[in-house]
Amino acid sequence: MAIGSGSVRRFAMKEKILRVGETTKINGVVTLADASGDQKLCVLILNSGLMHHVGTSRISVTLARQLAGMGVSSARFDFSGIGDSPPKRGSTNFTENARSDVQEVIDAMARDYGFEQFILYGLCSGADVSFYVAQADSRIVGIAQIDPYLYKTTGWYIRHYLPRLFSLSTWLTFFKKVGQSLPASSTEQSNSPELPEDSRTIPPKQEVVEGYQKLLAGGCRILVIITGGQLYTFNHKEQFRACFNQVDWADKLEEHFYPEAEHILPEPLYQEKVSQNICQWIATFPRATH
Repeated sequence: MAIGSGSVRRFAMKEKILRVGETTKINGVVTLADASGDQKLCVLILNSGLMHHVGTSRISVTLARQLAGMGVSSARFDFSGIGDSPPKRGSTNFTENARSDVQEVIDAMARDYGFEQFILYGLCSGADVSFYVAQADSRIVGIAQIDPYLYKTTGWYIRHYLPRLFSLSTWLTFFKKVGQSLPASSTEQSNSPELPEDSRTIPPKQEVVEGYQKLLAGGCRILVIITGGQLYTFNHKEQFRACFNQVDWADKLEEHFYPEAEHILPEPLYQEKVSQNICQWIATFPRATH
């Protein structure tokens, strides 16, 4: 039986402090559904850049409570050096620390609460971390990624440049720059309000292709949500499958594209849409109550 199918029942919940680690503590909040909910599945809600574990516009809090309401427990926490979690001594870099932190939380949730399967949710850098951790841990059965790694395709160039060829304002701007001897440099990626996004390292596409192939081979399911904050790389819904056409997605991929939404989802409309997408997707996972 899928979670939430054929029923509108709302489950009770309780929230507890999460403290993981022997020396440097990872801190956060565990939101537990009541005992009649899913007792095997847990969703981990990851940091986005330097954003505290409440999430952008409190979306992480909202999502955790919505999940509990449908019978699914979750944990939202801060990576080392962010929010309530102090930095680790002798740490290497953000990405390696974050991957280690997620593994520690998974182990703790399995040990302390008996969870056996996990879904990771993350936006931007959180999406990146979920992608890599899921490849290393077979207990992860799904990842929900907002604005994951993306690459331009032929379709992107056609949709981006063809309308500009027939735009008078584009040509006027071009000639104005030429007349002023201004360099035609792009600043499209420099306007993100998230500091880590400015220094986000995008791996070679083949590495990402192989990563998705590995995840699917292990039975992991993928939810991809892309915002208008990625228009400098992504501009049509079909682009994701076209970009990763070497991957045999079968029925393991669900995707949504909101070109009018900002990257950090400050708009209530898109916060609601994204939360709904995630909850409905998670509701399709098999339910375990014993």
